[in-house]
Amino acid sequence: MFYCKTTNHKEVEVCDAGKQIRYCFGRPGQMPELTLTVPRASALTGQWNGIGRYIHYSLTIPNGAVRYSVFFSADRLTEHHKLDAGVDVEKDGQHLATVSCQTTTLEQRLEGIDLSQ
Repeated sequence: MFYCKTTNHKEVEVCDAGKQIRYCFGRPGQMPELTLTVPRASALTGQWNGIGRYIHYSLTIPNGAVRYSVFFSADRLTEHHKLDAGVDVEKDGQHLATVSCQTTTLEQRLEGIDLSQ
């Protein structure tokens, strides 16, 4: 559903495992630093509503008080449709970090995901 190499030389991957969603983060070729598997009903999606300059999709995976939201956006009004992607990390509703993707490595299928919004 989502994959990229980050600007800090790690990888983010989110996979659809049927009744579950799996999130992995870590260095390529090594055991992931973090692996989460959550029931599909626990994951949330943000879908672009067709309005505004930026096309934006996200998928949020909860882990207790922490939420990991992978996202993809594109500026639809620029000639080259500038991309932005990464992972936002929140704890108790407060933003902790954003890990940015190298957009040349981005693979995403977030549009139209069958999850709660």
